[in-house]
Amino acid sequence: MSWAADDWTSGLTGQVLQKVRELQAQQERLGRERQQKQLQLDNAEAALHKHKLKSEEVRAELTAAQRELAGVREQAQGEVRARERLAQDLQARQAQVCSLEGQLEAAHTLTGNLTKEVKRLEAELEKLQRANGSGDSMLFSTPCWNMASPWEHNSM
Repeated sequence: MSWAADDWTSGLTGQVLQKVRELQAQQERLGRERQQKQLQLDNAEAALHKHKLKSEEVRAELTAAQRELAGVREQAQGEVRARERLAQDLQARQAQVCSLEGQLEAAHTLTGNLTKEVKRLEAELEKLQRANGSGDSMLFSTPCWNMASPWEHNSM
């Protein structure tokens, strides 16, 4: 470009030529700086684009994790409800077992009382048979109205 520069600078004074050279050097320097700045800008835009992509990936992962968390929460709530139902069922069955144990105890008590009453009646029968001597004919001929029923002897 020196030959082209010479064409339009011919006839200029030394001081003006010096100024032209300085301006040309400044122009070249500014051009290089502009290129560097443009390169930096391009790099920054590329980094920004990459960051945006990464941000979108993270956002998608976060959304997926939130969906999964909601599913896990729902499942956990279902498990809690199931556990509560099982606890209520267990409590009802325990109450039923207690009731049945009470009935069993009452049946044992009644069986014991009836057994005592049977033994008492057997002893009384034996006593009557010994007192009568002949045995069976007297036993069935006279009703025992004064005998207590087994139902009246629950406290034995």
